Amino acid sequence: MANKWDAARKLELASVYLKGIALDWFQSLLLALLAFDNNGQAARSFKHLFRTHFYTPKQKAIWQKQLFEIKQSSDLLMHMLIILDN
Repeated sequence: MANKWDAARKLELASVYLKGIALDWFQSLLLALLAFDNNGQAARSFKHLFRTHFYTPKQKAIWQKQLFEIKQSSDLLMHMLIILDN
């Protein structure tokens, strides 16, 4: 239980930590959420709906590409620093 919050409290606070398109998505939900994380009611569970909407294969591929590009720039920077240091 993160921060000693129970599931009801997590559901209550979920929208407080959302910004931008995530907050817009949350506010556009037409159904009442019944749980924060409930496999038995995935269609009315915040965590399941959030992951279904935002954690798509396309988005995962975008994140992996961005991470790869960051790693490449970091490696390039390290090589440049080594060269400049010598």
